Amino acid sequence: MMTALVLTLLAGIAGAATYPTAGVCTGNDVRVRSTPNAEGTKNIVGKLNKGNTVLVFGEVFENGDLWRQVACPDGKGKAWVSGRYLELKDASSSVAYPTMGACTGDGVRVRSTPSAKGNKNIVGKLDKEETIEVFGEVSEDGETWYQVARLDGKGRAWVSGRYLELKELEPVDRMLLLIKQDFPKSPKEARARFGAPSKQESEERDGFTVTTLTWPRFECSWLDGNFLQSVEMRGPSSPGVQGGKDLSFGGIRLGDPEQKVIDVLGEPVDRGDAELSYNNEGEYQSYLTFGLRGGRVITMHYFYEFN
Repeated sequence: MMTALVLTLLAGIAGAATYPTAGVCTGNDVRVRSTPNAEGTKNIVGKLNKGNTVLVFGEVFENGDLWRQVACPDGKGKAWVSGRYLELKDASSSVAYPTMGACTGDGVRVRSTPSAKGNKNIVGKLDKEETIEVFGEVSEDGETWYQVARLDGKGRAWVSGRYLELKELEPVDRMLLLIKQDFPKSPKEARARFGAPSKQESEERDGFTVTTLTWPRFECSWLDGNFLQSVEMRGPSSPGVQGGKDLSFGGIRLGDPEQKVIDVLGEPVDRGDAELSYNNEGEYQSYLTFGLRGGRVITMHYFYEFN
């Protein structure tokens, strides 16, 4: 019954944007949640089983995981399912998030919700050719909305798909966006997430205050307390810090085989017996280095060159 309903709805949108589309569940007892967050059980609103088909309205990248917005199994509104358990019927046309978007108009409104009704949800504006980080998309009332980074740095917001042109990123550039999203954006956020560090240092460097927090096998630095400058992880497995089990560079984790790095990022700029090195092509250089032992990743280092 559910499958027939979804296919009937989709019949009228052939040739439309990627969303809405159909998704097929690939596991059993997959939780459907009211928010794109797997922590706890209070947001569970239903379950899907293998082979169930649902209508999918969009997707966002949240805390290192892909989530797809779906029609609730009970028909009451929309909810979220982890992208690990939902296969799109039209996966070939999906955009890999996060990515970058360029504004195509002037004075384009940035909103707190994906809706153009009224002015109360306006939180900023974009002008032509301004670029912004894009984390996902949803379809609301027949219109595509892109979830973007708020201009004031306070979370996320939405821009109408009519005024945002997505850019195709190189694998290294996309991983740099993932690292910026997945790791704490300030020392305060890092302490709250990982607990008290074993060491803290601050120094003035080229007009910036560089703050470095160190935990066993894990270290982060920020410029002026609000821009992630470097991340280093060491060891044969995930860093031994509170909340560190799922830390990764775009899905690459300590202990992963060397070939996984190459599959995700392509051939390195520099390759030695014990290291793979990458960098981006942008105006401001960022570097990724993966230390190897026995064909497996034992260190991962991200560094932003600011001078």
